[in-house]
Amino acid sequence: MSNPYTDPIPAPEPYADGSYGQSTASASADLEADQHEAFADQQAWVMTLAQNAGTFGITGHDVQVATGWGDSSKSRAMSNLLRDGKLVRLTEKRDRGSVHVLPENVGDRPTEPYVSISEKHYERGHLVGHHEGFLVGLDRAFSLVDNADSIGDAMIALRRLIENSRA
Repeated sequence: MSNPYTDPIPAPEPYADGSYGQSTASASADLEADQHEAFADQQAWVMTLAQNAGTFGITGHDVQVATGWGDSSKSRAMSNLLRDGKLVRLTEKRDRGSVHVLPENVGDRPTEPYVSISEKHYERGHLVGHHEGFLVGLDRAFSLVDNADSIGDAMIALRRLIENSRA
């Protein structure tokens, strides 16, 4: 009869690839290579669609319909092509989507410069935060003035508000 407390633990059986299930650097490298290859294929597919469309161009919706990809795959591929200058975004719209063409198909049509998502969000967030912060400060200042018993008390309260906001 076996005793699980005293009997030796049997050696594990290896997986089909010969490993024992541990994470190896080569496995991680293989996964990264597969992902990179898939991503390169996605970009190549978008480039083929843009080339076939010629001066008519493609929209993000066109890419999704042709490939069956979700929004994030489509956006990632198109954004990187825009960033690298392999695709150009025109100012014209089709079905509420920006039209994208290869650089040689732009002609004399106006284009939009590439702006990264992080740059867009930082700029928008900074401006909104600055504006909202300003409005909050004004609201506090008006509340202090409205609730003060005298002009002198209002001035002292405003001075404290300003000093505390600098600290």
